[in-house]
Amino acid sequence: MNPLLRLVEEHDGTLVYRRRFPSPSFEADNVPVADYLPEQVEVPRKALDGDRLDRGLVDHLVPSTAVVAMPAAYRRANLPPVGRAPGTR
Repeated sequence: MNPLLRLVEEHDGTLVYRRRFPSPSFEADNVPVADYLPEQVEVPRKALDGDRLDRGLVDHLVPSTAVVAMPAAYRRANLPPVGRAPGTR
């Protein structure tokens, strides 16, 4: 998942991500991002299995949300905990 998409809620087995810029200056310097990165993305919870992603369930999202590479620690940090709703510990 693109790191600008942050998990904000889960409902009915769907994870809801919203586009978040880290700062107003980053947003101003990266205006074209809004042309390809959706403001909100919904991903079926069943598409995620730990650090693995069932691409068959999300292939339609890949063109606008994929990241070519990122550190593994960040990738894990951007995924929801398995079996827990966002915002819970």
